[in-house]
Amino acid sequence: MKNTQFENKLSKRDGFIGLIIVVGFILAIIINYHFSYQPLAIRLIAWIIGAFILVGLFFYTTQGQRLWVFSQASRAELRKVVWPTRQETTRTTLLVIAMVILAGLFLWAVDSFLLWAVAFVMG
Repeated sequence: MKNTQFENKLSKRDGFIGLIIVVGFILAIIINYHFSYQPLAIRLIAWIIGAFILVGLFFYTTQGQRLWVFSQASRAELRKVVWPTRQETTRTTLLVIAMVILAGLFLWAVDSFLLWAVAFVMG
């Protein structure tokens, strides 16, 4: 029962922060329109600062924390990947190109044969 109440509190907090994020984004659009006479560089700096603030707020939500944990786990998994060497990559690429050419020639030969067979049957 306590877990459910805790989750409800978190969801209410998350909903409130989500509302703040949406309202902040809408206000940013309105302010950008209102200050359209300002140079673009100043408005871009304001957008970047606003985006950092809104993203920072997002990471206070449960979904934001889950995203952060997921990104850290993904980064750890990416470090475990054994990447192929340049030589392996070149060999594999050349092999794929050769197989595509062979498959193309085979399909061209089958198509030519079928075209000849249909022309022979049709007279």
